[in-house]
Amino acid sequence: MALIGGIVVVLLLAAGGAAYFVLGGRSATPPAAQPIVASHPAPPKTATPPAPAPLTDDQKQSVMASIFSSLPCTLLSAQFQGGQPTLTGITGAGAPRAAYTTALKSLPAGVSVTDATMIADGPYCDPLNAVQPYHVLFGSADRLVLGITGSSTTLHDNAVIGVNETLPSFAKYVETDYYQSDGTVFHPGDPKLAPGETNFSEQIGTVSAPYGTDMIISIASSVPLFTTVRPQLEKDGVYLTALRLALQGAASGGAQVSVAAIAVVTEP
Repeated sequence: MALIGGIVVVLLLAAGGAAYFVLGGRSATPPAAQPIVASHPAPPKTATPPAPAPLTDDQKQSVMASIFSSLPCTLLSAQFQGGQPTLTGITGAGAPRAAYTTALKSLPAGVSVTDATMIADGPYCDPLNAVQPYHVLFGSADRLVLGITGSSTTLHDNAVIGVNETLPSFAKYVETDYYQSDGTVFHPGDPKLAPGETNFSEQIGTVSAPYGTDMIISIASSVPLFTTVRPQLEKDGVYLTALRLALQGAASGGAQVSVAAIAVVTEP
């Protein structure tokens, strides 16, 4: 019994030593499992889109014409100076001016406009709307240009109100109308133009009360607009009805027409 027990112990020791050598002298305890970390591929790099090409002058004209040409209660002109357009002309006060300001803010990037417009604060939307269809935003050089004698558009009591006009080549007749804040329009008379005359000056009157903002609209045409002389002073509503018919008749007959407007501020 003692011999058998000794043999068993020897065999167990031999088995243990064999296991030790098989396992390289290390413990038979398996290593702890390592956590598996999922790897996510890096997102693909997106290419930066190229900057849009700058607008050409023709494209700028097209964009501006679509925005400004039909704004109510305005008469606007535009021309390029140093590659950027300048806006001149008249807008009505209040809502018309607000609409014009909104239109300026809606211009696309790359169209920077110099604003040199005037505000006509008074009952002048109907006169402006009456002549607007016969005016283009980007007109040719051969068009009517209207200015105040002495350049200043603010005139004081007893100052002479005069206009200087550069006429288009087709102009044979000029209709100059002085709109006042009381709802009347004054006609200084039909001037007699010399053949081929390109510069024209006219005195309309002198500054007196009531003071405020007045407006002058001038119309150059290749045919006479009226067959009879208008009263020197009349209600603007009566006159505008006749003016619309006269302009429609001239346009339908193929006549050439150019219009311009300017605001005048009168003070004591």
